[in-house]
Amino acid sequence: LVAAGLVDELFLTLAPRLAGRDDAIRRPGLVEGVAFGATRAPASRVRSIMRSGDHLFLRYGLGPIGPGKGGSS
Repeated sequence: LVAAGLVDELFLTLAPRLAGRDDAIRRPGLVEGVAFGATRAPASRVRSIMRSGDHLFLRYGLGPIGPGKGGSS
């Protein structure tokens, strides 16, 4: 869905725990089955940030990177 440009928002929760993965423990990543290069990766803009204790709740708007887009502001 991300590769097809059908996702317009990302809700991401950051918790104070780190979980790794290796060849023996296969965990899914945020986007599976497609690797984006720098010119094809969806651009994102922060829409909101909330905090509860040590957890962060991030809301991003997603869109394609194109000429004149994707830079810092």
